Amino acid sequence: MSKSTQSRDIFIDTIKGWGIMLVIWGHSSFFLFDEVYSFHMPLFFFLSGCFFKWNTTYRQFIKKKISQLIIPYIIFFLLSYIFYIVLLGLTHRLDTAYSLNMLKGLIPFGNEVMNSSLWFLYTLFWMSIIYMAIRKICSNNFLILIICLGLHLLEYVMLINNIKLPFFFNRSLESIIYMHWGYWLYHIWTSNLVLKLPIWKKVLLFLFSFFLWALIFHFQSTMEGIVRNALGLIVAFTGIMFSFFLCSLFFPAKRLRSILTYLGSHTLCLFALHMPLLEIARPCAKLLWGINNLKYDITVFCLSLLLSVIIGEILMMIFPRYLGVSSFSKKISPTT
Repeated sequence: MSKSTQSRDIFIDTIKGWGIMLVIWGHSSFFLFDEVYSFHMPLFFFLSGCFFKWNTTYRQFIKKKISQLIIPYIIFFLLSYIFYIVLLGLTHRLDTAYSLNMLKGLIPFGNEVMNSSLWFLYTLFWMSIIYMAIRKICSNNFLILIICLGLHLLEYVMLINNIKLPFFFNRSLESIIYMHWGYWLYHIWTSNLVLKLPIWKKVLLFLFSFFLWALIFHFQSTMEGIVRNALGLIVAFTGIMFSFFLCSLFFPAKRLRSILTYLGSHTLCLFALHMPLLEIARPCAKLLWGINNLKYDITVFCLSLLLSVIIGEILMMIFPRYLGVSSFSKKISPTT
């Protein structure tokens, strides 16, 4: 992607915006559920690899990742805990033993947390530390690919033997290959290379990658065991690719681009907030449309997304150091 001096790559933010919409849709509806889940989280790990920087000391790197990922985990966990305690109290379901048990998720040794989306923060934390260590001892991208494939295979062996490591460590081993793909391709492609393609080439590349993803996805569903697992990697990669070319087609549409870019630059809050807010969105949608229909799903999606945006802006004004700077704060801050 682009090596410009700008702090953000707008095209990548557009793709992240597309990705976070898929995440929230996947939690709001069973429509296209398996299809969305086949690549939406690999897409985010891939994008994290695009911007991975390892030219620092290991101590500084870990300190930075704690600030970027673990402290936000604690903030969002405690806020979620308060939210669920209030919700249980209002619905007369509050139980002291259950409430205390929920606090275990603050240190998720058993990989269980009430706000399930928060697993991503711990997973990305461990993944980043592992990948940093790999890159410190090895610079050959092909050899690193083999190492990451080995870690992915190790996690598969652990899975079939029911070996679960704490703090979502298994998921880091499983998905680190996507981070490496993102890092490697970042140094091959540029955003401009994709965006400057003629429209007909973008359309052809999108259609090719989309139909390849759909074909392999369908074939994977008929497989079992390690073959299914291996095909899952290809499904995820082709899903990532069609997302890139799809977003390159969106990019010239300024209004749509601005929406996706906004969402893509605030994914941390949107990730962490939307699951608890489904507890508000679902009853509202049910009151309007009943359940088990597309209008219900769309309403749940839109309400949870909108509420996440609003509350996220408020939280960013309170915790700008750890959650990012609110767009509202940027607009009212004095110009220099």
